[in-house]
Amino acid sequence: MHAASSTVDGNATLTFTVALGPETTITQTDIRIDSPDHHDTLFDKVIDTSNLKVGHRLITSDYTRLKEDLITTAQNYGYFEADFTARSININRKQHRAKIILHFSTGPRYRFGDIHFKPGPYDIDYVKRFLTFNTGQYYNQFALFKTRSNFASARHFRHVNIKAKKNRNHRHTVPITINLRPAHRVEYTTGLGYGSDTGPRGTFNTTFNRITRTGHSIKETAQLSTNKKNIRVTYDIPGARPQYDHYTLSAAYSKIIQETDDNGEIVYSSRGKKLSTGYVTQYGNWQIRGEVNYLKENYNLRQLINTEAELFYPSLNFSYRQVDHAVAPN
Repeated sequence: MHAASSTVDGNATLTFTVALGPETTITQTDIRIDSPDHHDTLFDKVIDTSNLKVGHRLITSDYTRLKEDLITTAQNYGYFEADFTARSININRKQHRAKIILHFSTGPRYRFGDIHFKPGPYDIDYVKRFLTFNTGQYYNQFALFKTRSNFASARHFRHVNIKAKKNRNHRHTVPITINLRPAHRVEYTTGLGYGSDTGPRGTFNTTFNRITRTGHSIKETAQLSTNKKNIRVTYDIPGARPQYDHYTLSAAYSKIIQETDDNGEIVYSSRGKKLSTGYVTQYGNWQIRGEVNYLKENYNLRQLINTEAELFYPSLNFSYRQVDHAVAPN
């Protein structure tokens, strides 16, 4: 290092020049994972993605990052007794060489223990359908994240709290406690507006969230204006994956007065009644909705008075949705 000073117009400047010299290269690595689960390749993948390779320039932050990644991986996958038995960087300053030593003992891998739900309004068999893990399976932090997301995406719950007791024990298990705060038994939403073709209009929704202890619900929707009325009632039955799968039964009624002439007589009007049964499911970002519908419609035209039509038809709809967060997307 060389230092120099200068003064210009009464302002003093001190300049340091640092000569970095030759870089230190990694010439040896002794990175070892000691685990009773010899088939587990989780830690091998962490090591393979590290920059601590023979022939690479020594960067101490890479060494620190690898240690942190090994500990994080251990915690995420249930190796709660994992620790380093040896860790060092041996540097030969004259030859500018470095040897990395990391010996990591994972200890036993813990499994999911008993799963306990705090008492609530829903049957245990129903809420268990949201789980992505079972007692006896290897602990996996991401399975907990997925389960929390499943509960959060269902409209039946306002709050989800999952606690994993990670204390060391001779059984090598992690008991899980899940506390679910249910949504309101009945929820109301409304909207008011005005349109040039409808005049004043309003939408009124009522959802009965707890028809049964197994998650059945009823939603009533009414869209009302001076010349249009649509009323729909849907009975929803959760499937095997209640966050994705639903069976539906619905009934709808509509009435439209489209136009009147100068004498106030109705030029066009229609009344419709519709019954539907369907199934909704989701795979990845794809949602699939299939329905079988029965429609009976009565309509009046100036040339066609009191005409009826009956239809029985299936429908199949595919939709693709991609969001960064199912509950609160950005």
